[in-house]
Amino acid sequence: MHSAIFLYDAFISYSGYYNPQGSKTFDRMVAERLHAALETYRAPKSLRSTNLSGPGLRLKRVFLDREEMRASSSLRKSLLDALGQSRFLIVICSPRAHQSHWVNEEISAFSNIHGSSQILALLIEGMPESSIPPALSTNIHGLSDYSMPLAADIRAGSPRQSLRMLKYEKLRLLAPILGVSFDDLRQREHQRAIRRRTALIASLSAACIVLASLTTAAVLASRRAQRNYNTALEAGKMTLPLLALEQADLVRREIYLKNAVETVEKLCREDPASANCLELLRGLKGVLVDVQISLGKPEKANKTFDDAKGLDVPLAIKRLQNWEPKAKPANDDLFSELPDTSTINHLRELLNIWERPRAAPPSVEEATIYAEYASQYVLVLDIKSQSDRAEAARVLRNAITKFRSVGNPHNKTEQHEQLLHVLDQALGRLNQ
Repeated sequence: MHSAIFLYDAFISYSGYYNPQGSKTFDRMVAERLHAALETYRAPKSLRSTNLSGPGLRLKRVFLDREEMRASSSLRKSLLDALGQSRFLIVICSPRAHQSHWVNEEISAFSNIHGSSQILALLIEGMPESSIPPALSTNIHGLSDYSMPLAADIRAGSPRQSLRMLKYEKLRLLAPILGVSFDDLRQREHQRAIRRRTALIASLSAACIVLASLTTAAVLASRRAQRNYNTALEAGKMTLPLLALEQADLVRREIYLKNAVETVEKLCREDPASANCLELLRGLKGVLVDVQISLGKPEKANKTFDDAKGLDVPLAIKRLQNWEPKAKPANDDLFSELPDTSTINHLRELLNIWERPRAAPPSVEEATIYAEYASQYVLVLDIKSQSDRAEAARVLRNAITKFRSVGNPHNKTEQHEQLLHVLDQALGRLNQ
């Protein structure tokens, strides 16, 4: 059945609609948050060139039922019509859903119309055997013994933590709906997150370069410091005009960004120990990727992105080499003086996603992504705190373990081996 005949891309089935206290149940909170997340989600621009079997960059509609639709003891025609016109059924699984008459009815009705291959599960609370609705376990082959992995899992210590995890776990639901693999979508989201994070760095790069160079010149009265100072000023001159350009003037933006990239690359060669320089370079290249995509230059954009992504390993190495756990981290990251609670929580959530148990050994790329996040995370922890010190040790050990247990060790380069060595060194300094 072709996707064009469907009115909805997904139907969200959940329990807990009725609440004696009149407040929203956790199931409904998740349903509403998921509904908004799916309908507002835009697939990464890089998916435009792929052959999607799904609806493309944005989902058409996601169905979330209303109170009047559950006013009788059986499914009303409006609900049956919505189920029939939905490509996928997303079941929010909880102990309440397990016992819900409505959820089981909706699962059975959808299975009768479309079969069970288009049903996705989201576990929000409890153990699978007490949270998966019986109609789901009997309609999906292999799920009756709970051996099949769930599409997504946001169980956490509190509802607030679960809702934060939904931001990332929604990709497990979006992947089959968009017609792409989860690993591909996750990687593309990771790439987009890097570009978004570094866009802020690039937008402030001119001022940061000038300030950093002035500091360098004041502290290091040497010939190399003077060269760095002059090179940084050149980069600032290249980047400052970007702030005055209209977004539509993409050709000039590309020229200025290329010039700034070349100058910062020179600065990085002059000061090879600087993590700050690589952070800035990656940020500039991340913005250049978006400009090249907008100009219709996918090949150049892919090359620029690969170059930016190739900085992940050396950047993690330099962060960890500059890290001194016995005192406040003395790294030269652009935002080293701004480690706030939201930054720590965000990095912790990202690490939690990559720490989930997987059936297959991690790939070199997955180990690299985890190590890159870990290198940022340990820098913002308060090592004077015993709990933060233990947390830093745990994350470093995890990063080391992932690299030592990669599925295909032949894919590891000399840089990966160096990163593993630096991780070992960082853990050793922490334990001294």
